[in-house]
Amino acid sequence: ACSSRSTPKPRPPTPTPRPNITFHMYTCPPDYAEWYCLNGATCFTVKIQESLLYNC
Repeated sequence: ACSSRSTPKPRPPTPTPRPNITFHMYTCPPDYAEWYCLNGATCFTVKIQESLLYNC
């Protein structure tokens, strides 16, 4: 059969596998959780090298 397409259809790029990185999580200081984690959010701390990052 004939095709009107002069060039083949490009294929989507294959996704590159992402590394599985798991960070250990710790509890937040109570003052931080009280002031910054609103509406019942759960506060947690992630340590990356020597830095402590607080999140809700």
